[in-house]
Amino acid sequence: MRKNKYSIKKYITVLVFSSTIGMILSYIIVATVGELIGYRTKGILITLLISYPIIQFSVLYGFYKGLVKHYGLKE
Repeated sequence: MRKNKYSIKKYITVLVFSSTIGMILSYIIVATVGELIGYRTKGILITLLISYPIIQFSVLYGFYKGLVKHYGLKE
């Protein structure tokens, strides 16, 4: 039988971390372009940047808990 390399919680952490890095890079690009065209987006983007990892982790962890509860999935 094949043993998993990482646990589900580690996969969730990697997903949240990598998508947060992508969000930061997107923030830099959008803020730079916004400044070039004279549109200020920093307030909205900072709010998204702070709340995005928290919301994404909550959704993925809720999905994991649903799998454990309904299908009996174990790590």
